[in-house]
Amino acid sequence: MLKAKRVLAGLRQEELAEALGVSQTWISNVEVGERRVDVVELDQMCEALGTTLVEFVKEFKTQGVPD
Repeated sequence: MLKAKRVLAGLRQEELAEALGVSQTWISNVEVGERRVDVVELDQMCEALGTTLVEFVKEFKTQGVPD
């Protein structure tokens, strides 16, 4: 879901990583599920992607966890 939000926002992994002060590898690991984020990191990601944590969680709860 985070990858879809990033693509929708028109950002490359490198651009999102720069906005968050993390590496591109960190973003990649999050997107493929190799790394979990805490609520503070998720809130920062949502802000960088132009959404709110509340809206992201609502959408997540509606769509469920992808396989």
